[in-house]
Amino acid sequence: MASKAAGCDSDRGERSRLLVVSPGGLGKQYHGPAISIYRLLSRLEDRLHVDVLHGSVEQDDMAPLKGRAIRTGTATSHFQGSFSYLIGASWFMFRHHRDYDVVLLASLNLLTLIPGVIAHMLGIRVVARAAAIAEVSTQTGGSLGSALKLALMRRVSVYLAISGRIKAGLEEVAGGEGSVHHIPNGVDTARFAPVDHGRAAQLTQELELKPAPLLRLICVGAMGNRKGQHILVEAMSLLPEGVALLLVGPYREQGYRQEITNLISKKGLEGRVDHIEFMHDVEKAYGTGAVYLLPSAGEGMPNGMLEAMACGLVPIGTRVSGIEDLIQPGCGRFVERDARSIADAVQAYIRDPEKLAKERNRARSRIEAAYSSALVSERFFHLLTKGINNSL
Repeated sequence: MASKAAGCDSDRGERSRLLVVSPGGLGKQYHGPAISIYRLLSRLEDRLHVDVLHGSVEQDDMAPLKGRAIRTGTATSHFQGSFSYLIGASWFMFRHHRDYDVVLLASLNLLTLIPGVIAHMLGIRVVARAAAIAEVSTQTGGSLGSALKLALMRRVSVYLAISGRIKAGLEEVAGGEGSVHHIPNGVDTARFAPVDHGRAAQLTQELELKPAPLLRLICVGAMGNRKGQHILVEAMSLLPEGVALLLVGPYREQGYRQEITNLISKKGLEGRVDHIEFMHDVEKAYGTGAVYLLPSAGEGMPNGMLEAMACGLVPIGTRVSGIEDLIQPGCGRFVERDARSIADAVQAYIRDPEKLAKERNRARSRIEAAYSSALVSERFFHLLTKGINNSL
């Protein structure tokens, strides 16, 4: 275990000391995979002292979880524009590695792997988290970049995969040299919980939605081609008048807002498709629906589907990473990424309300049994602190 450096904050006590390497930042303002890490760590504040090593202008010195936000340069979406962060983070690791018991890499890329491998070489436990299939790939930056990433990945202490498919990919790439653990994202099952019919009606009025006599469908997430909200609008044109669709999430792609607006107008769906761009209390949106739709082209572990299932919504989605872990026989349906396949799946639940009710209960039970934040955060904590004397 690393010795405690002089000058460390006295309020750390016997908490294990964690450094999160997250170029994009860590906290509520972060719109990406690291938000899931933040939610898990927020449940462990009494057992972990958390600092974040970042390159985010937005984060700056805003400290997450009572720790420190340490900015060592600027990180961008392009490796070439992030050298100041990479050099600063690597130098910080050389100078301050003894301040920490464990280092967590928020994602798998050269900006995290290089300082992470430095920590590993200096004797610090390093846990690398992969939140997307693309992170497992070594096809990056040409042959030299690919070789470098593969070499770095094989020098990480422990891997954390958030889905079964990502775990399989990591095992293939890392060979037998790294220990790969599957720990999914978690969901707060107290905040995200089913509501009764009376409360659902109240929420429908509060959100200024028109009643949906047959069914309300929900999709929560950034609006764009990858999530596929345009396919859901197409599917709505194939469904009866009593079905409504609520989309929640900001537009992240240029031109996509106009595409959705034009499609709603073309299909005559005004009044049946609603969109709320920002919601702090997104659980209210789930409370108005019965089925959650996600025709995504690719995911890691979709938080929206986790939250929806915790609220008792039946999941319908494509067979991609994360979604294929959540949808099981008797709990949701897989669909192709086209409007007809989605409409057919929804129609099956409209025709059989008893089946819909049973699967809504199963969705909630599935989340409680394997994906609640309480359970997942404990697994996360023990993976991080395994072998650290003061973690118990």
